Amino acid sequence: MIKESRGEDGFSFVDLGVTVFIIVAVVALILSNVLGVFGEARQTALETDLHTMKNAVDEYMIQSGEPPTADGVLPKAGEYAPIVFNASFTFQGRMLVFYPHFLGKLPRHYNKEVWRIDSAGKVSVAIEPEKY
Repeated sequence: MIKESRGEDGFSFVDLGVTVFIIVAVVALILSNVLGVFGEARQTALETDLHTMKNAVDEYMIQSGEPPTADGVLPKAGEYAPIVFNASFTFQGRMLVFYPHFLGKLPRHYNKEVWRIDSAGKVSVAIEPEKY
């Protein structure tokens, strides 16, 4: 016997809608996990660069007696001065430059006045961690 088709073969719009919803939900979960990993990587990179920069600024200030700012002076209380990566001083007839002598590699955003120092000599960044 041969049955006649009444249009019941294939998928209905409900079947397709449920399938598309499941696929979108899975893709959303995967993307959120992937983006979360990138966010963690940015945070880790920022923390590493901040630690490295603090150590380099401390060493520079110990050896030169001044901070690596444009004028070699700490800013007034409550203010910030950008760290100048080509700040230098002469020691025993040799010119020492903040980068590369005190800082092994340049951090991200080194050329955008993101890295700064306050009146107490504390290093910070003027950028949100998720944008680093």
